Amino acid sequence: MLVHAAGSRRRASERLATARDSCSQMTRNRAQPKVRHVPNITEVTRRIPAAAIRAFMIDAFRACGLPEPDAAIVAGAMLDADLSGADAHGIFRLAGYVRMLKRGHINPRANIKVVERSPATALVDGDNGMGHLVMTYAANLA
Repeated sequence: MLVHAAGSRRRASERLATARDSCSQMTRNRAQPKVRHVPNITEVTRRIPAAAIRAFMIDAFRACGLPEPDAAIVAGAMLDADLSGADAHGIFRLAGYVRMLKRGHINPRANIKVVERSPATALVDGDNGMGHLVMTYAANLA
């Protein structure tokens, strides 16, 4: 079928005008979205004393089988990380550590020992224990 170009153009422009009219009417009839209050950081920030966080972490690690002194070392290292601004190494990691301890991926009663030693280095076997404990052991050894 052949359509005359002028008639085709006119029908297209009529369809476009109709579409514009219905679009603008839809925009006018649309309800305005409610403006929600987005709280700023000071409105939602809750400060918890460092001692309370440390005690909480110690309790969590004790519940997972770490001896009291080991739980205190790990909690102390994690709290130091938070307080020094290294948030990715602090209490943020607690849930993951608890999960790994409960699943047996981390040994809660690791027997950390020196395998080899030279004047400048030492090879330490962490017995799949918490890295904080192995690091503390190695630092004390140095």
